[in-house]
Amino acid sequence: MPNGTPETPQQQRPMPSYIAPAGVDYSDPNGGQNLEIMPLDGQLIEATRRILATSDLTTMTKKKIRQQLAQEFNIDLSSRKDFISDVID
Repeated sequence: MPNGTPETPQQQRPMPSYIAPAGVDYSDPNGGQNLEIMPLDGQLIEATRRILATSDLTTMTKKKIRQQLAQEFNIDLSSRKDFISDVID
């Protein structure tokens, strides 16, 4: 006890009063959801260039390229449709 001040025990944080919604497991870092990791722009650009370099451009469509990319990355890329179209153009 320096300078005659009484020793105080370490204060603990109060427990939060928030109650998690039913069915949500906060021990899972994804909160119970299966979140997919989207490929980076550079990865999509490189894969698109590779597909275009090895394809018959008279029969290849943007849709076919997007399908090949989705298959290669094993993820739904519909949210990146506009970006992929710009890369192709």
